[in-house]
Amino acid sequence: MWGLASVNVGLLGHSATVAQDWCPCSVPEPLHLMLPMALLADTPVSQGSIGTPVVSISGCFSLFDKAIVLDGHNRWVPVGGWAAGSQTLRPCTAPALLAPLQNHIKAVLQNKLCLRISNLVQGFNVHLGTLIGLSPIGPESQVHYSMIDTPTITNDYISLNINAVLFLLSRPIVLPVDTTPFVLPQHVGTRGAMATVGLSQDLFDSAILLLQKAGALNLDITGQLKSDYNLLNTSMLGQLIPEVGRQFPEPMPLVLKVRLGATPTVTLRTNNATLRLQPFVEVLAPASNSAFQSLFSLDVVGEVVNLSLQLSVSKVRLRGTTSVLGNVQLTVASSNVGFIDTDHVQPLMGAVFEKPLLDHLNALLGMGVALPHVVNLQYVTPEIFVYEGYIVVSSRLLYQR
Repeated sequence: MWGLASVNVGLLGHSATVAQDWCPCSVPEPLHLMLPMALLADTPVSQGSIGTPVVSISGCFSLFDKAIVLDGHNRWVPVGGWAAGSQTLRPCTAPALLAPLQNHIKAVLQNKLCLRISNLVQGFNVHLGTLIGLSPIGPESQVHYSMIDTPTITNDYISLNINAVLFLLSRPIVLPVDTTPFVLPQHVGTRGAMATVGLSQDLFDSAILLLQKAGALNLDITGQLKSDYNLLNTSMLGQLIPEVGRQFPEPMPLVLKVRLGATPTVTLRTNNATLRLQPFVEVLAPASNSAFQSLFSLDVVGEVVNLSLQLSVSKVRLRGTTSVLGNVQLTVASSNVGFIDTDHVQPLMGAVFEKPLLDHLNALLGMGVALPHVVNLQYVTPEIFVYEGYIVVSSRLLYQR
């Protein structure tokens, strides 16, 4: 890729005392010389051995224009001085002296400028190397990005094909089925965005599988007896289930153990993202030996809880929040306290189950997953578009030291 950079080199020197018939000069004056130039460099971008983009310089040329002299009144003067016949006296320098001075400057700067560009590129590659670092998701999990192949470079954009691997306790998360390679379609997202990032269905599946393997999706909801608003105790439950009142004449805190019967699934449809859970709820109470005994268990009618998934980007992290779609209906799966009227238990169990579950999920999804980025680079005013099987993040970029 050829790049053209325009540079003005400013030099301050002293001219000699030179007599000209059209421009009398008798007192040495400081010489302010501007030497316009352009750098033309061939800078291909390739894939490094460790999966990072690497910029190199295969060719560099310095193109110099004629020097320009700035007179003592901050006016530009051509190399040849002021035009003959000018009635105003200005400090000037003979062309015979400027020509060798300009040639000398060119000879000195010819290689140094390209060497300077080479040093800048080396520092830039160190910066690009931070793309592949491990970015934390939780205390024991990370995401790792690396380039799959050589970048595609056009007149309009640079395209990087990046692979994401999630790790739990230093072990990669592997999906149970073979994944289909994802290619970001053209003309998606916001036109004119500085960065357009496509995230496939597989990334969401891997993130959910990571949370499940870590046990993070499990939830224990515990009642507090000293709370004035506590509904999760044997006294409240005994009013609905007589056997509970008989076994626990004194109020005791209850525990709801929420476990998932299968791995949650994220579904991406155009303008719509949903999360489906299959929770199983077990209700326990303290036993006399300080252990807990199971009173009964609950399933969700239809076996799934459908949640709307809203996505957002904060700095470099993709985050999510959920809300329940429709009503969550519970049914009794098993009971150790005799017959249970589901219609009576549903309002109580729904009240103590639904909100803690949402709070728990939103806390997990709020931690977010780092998007591909280099150090000190942030996504600014991002927009998220949901398509069939993938999402797109279109954003401006902000670099801050």
